[in-house]
Amino acid sequence: MPGADYQLTKLLGLRPYVKRYMMYQQGCFAGATVLRLAKDLAENNKGARVLVV
Repeated sequence: MPGADYQLTKLLGLRPYVKRYMMYQQGCFAGATVLRLAKDLAENNKGARVLVV
């Protein structure tokens, strides 16, 4: 069964092979982790677009 990340990808009309990282059930720890991950992805991939939900 597809997760919420897949459903959001479809809803936004993104390509199915877009990179997704699921940070479920990690509480506040996930907030800082996902922001650090988004920053690293954006800084190290010129032209990248990062969406954090």
